[in-house]
Amino acid sequence: PTLGTGDTALGTGDTAPLSHLPVPAAFVSRRASAELVQRQKRNSGSGSSVSGAPWDPLEAKREVCELNPDCDELADQIGLQEAYRRYYGLV
Repeated sequence: PTLGTGDTALGTGDTAPLSHLPVPAAFVSRRASAELVQRQKRNSGSGSSVSGAPWDPLEAKREVCELNPDCDELADQIGLQEAYRRYYGLV
């Protein structure tokens, strides 16, 4: 059973409202939880799985080029940016 502000203390028969009881730390207001989630999103960067790792603007291109064996081989020889440009053009 859920306890609201008019409920009694744990079914003891005491008719005193529960507003005088301390709120356990496990319960957080919706506002506080929303602020925490927003703070975590701001601090997480662009979804990096490693916290604190800098965001690499070439990561998406690197992943695409790595899936194409010819592009991956050419990237080893002339560099990622030039290999990507030759296979996929300017983006």
